[in-house]
Amino acid sequence: MQKQSLPPVVAVARFTDDMVETLQDCFEKYQDGGIVSVEINHKGLWLINPNDNSRQFLGKATFETETCESSYYCRTGHVVVQ
Repeated sequence: MQKQSLPPVVAVARFTDDMVETLQDCFEKYQDGGIVSVEINHKGLWLINPNDNSRQFLGKATFETETCESSYYCRTGHVVVQ
């Protein structure tokens, strides 16, 4: 029997206690059908308000230096969010 390979990692999210607390505090406002959407860009993680499409900052994003050319562009798309 062959081993199945795992799909490539696109992003890794690391949440601090403060980020989890913010997510819990904002869950009702930012949920849609019991699901909260989180957007990731080079500036960080953002909660998306489904009512007006506004954003609330959740945490910063950093890019892994060993696989990236710069802090804003990554060849592999591997983003570490903390």
